Amino acid sequence: MSDDVKQLNKILDTLKEMPLGRIFLFIGVFFLAFSFIQYDDKLIISKNINYISLYIGLSFILMFIITCIFSIFKQVSSQRITVRGKKIKTKNVEILLQIGNIEDKTLYTDNSVIVLPSNTKFDDDCITDSKSALGSFFRTHYADKIDIAKTTITETARIEYKYITNDNFELGSTIILPEPFNNITTVAISAVTTRLQRTGFTTDLRAISLIIKNIFELTSDKRIDTIIIPVLGSGHGGLDINFAINFILLNVRYNIQQHHHIKNVKIIIFNEDKKPKKIKLINWKLL
Repeated sequence: MSDDVKQLNKILDTLKEMPLGRIFLFIGVFFLAFSFIQYDDKLIISKNINYISLYIGLSFILMFIITCIFSIFKQVSSQRITVRGKKIKTKNVEILLQIGNIEDKTLYTDNSVIVLPSNTKFDDDCITDSKSALGSFFRTHYADKIDIAKTTITETARIEYKYITNDNFELGSTIILPEPFNNITTVAISAVTTRLQRTGFTTDLRAISLIIKNIFELTSDKRIDTIIIPVLGSGHGGLDINFAINFILLNVRYNIQQHHHIKNVKIIIFNEDKKPKKIKLINWKLL
């Protein structure tokens, strides 16, 4: 009896993980098969069709078809993101969209890396601004080492990259900070924005793509399986938050096909009052 209960629990767990359309298909096929089967000491194919089971099965198959059609045409949906988060499962990687604060220590694990945005000079004054991702992290966890952090960020960038013009590094340049800035979680600093003379701070999509690519590559030889990342480009970069989130998701999905060490990606959406926020997400089934 206990084996039967365990088997039933396995089936229920499987159904929980299945999208609604697949559940309709599963039930439909089951009833269709049952309509042609009769039990008489053993299962045999019956000449007498059980029309009740047949109609139930066909009804669920029809619901499956309608669900598929609806999913195809519904390319974008508005999702309510809360502090508990919305999970997206793909390619053995769990992506979590979550309302929260990037400095929240409960987000980190022993094997996580946090990605913090900077400008192409890597001398961002936002490190002292508690309203920015960079500043809120360092003011919370390294308040007594901010001056050291500024020097460390600039020196590490100079070691890893060459300057291009006017002391600027390339957009997308990403560095991993050494000790003592890795005792809470591994910290990566990325050049998300650059300052232009006429337009001020700006970013481009190439920068976000490069940052995510660099993060996957830089962590591939380390014991890191979790990436924690704010919505890059939606602050000083000026990108629409919906667009930025979907673009990050697309790049994450591409890179998990190239690298297999990352198991979790947490995209943290800042909302000062931590109220739920509606985000427009593209339909992942179309990709």
